[in-house]
This record gives sequence, structure tokens and C-alpha cells, in this order.
Amino acid sequence: MRELAQTLGRVLGRPVWAPLPAFVVEGVLGGVSCMALSGARALPEKLQRLGFRHTHVDLEAALRDAVAGRA
Repeated sequence: MRELAQTLGRVLGRPVWAPLPAFVVEGVLGGVSCMALSGARALPEKLQRLGFRHTHVDLEAALRDAVAGRA
């Protein structure tokens, strides 16, 4: 959750002093917040072997896209 808070702070251009409450993450990310809040570190090895390519390769790019869609 700390990595999410720090990266989201960077994306929003806001300082982060403490972990974000879940309702803040839900308000910013909407429907995709459940993925961010679950904290799973899934390894996509099987998907990649099958040819799947991710739209975003890192957290910051994904958050920038998610936030841009809500602007």
C-alpha cells in the first residue's frame, strides 16, 4: 500500500505523508481500486507465454492512465 500511496502522490502532484485510506483510493481509481487495494503481486508468466501484452508495464503508467480517464 505504501508503494501505491507514493506513486499516486507523484501522479497527482501531491505530497503523501501517510498511507491512503481505502475510500480515497476508491474515489480516485473507481472500479479498478479493488485491484490496487487487494495487494496481490501476481506474476503474469503464463499470460506472457501465451502472448498477452500488458497495456502498462508499471504502476505509475497505469495510475496516470486511470486518473486521466476520470479527469
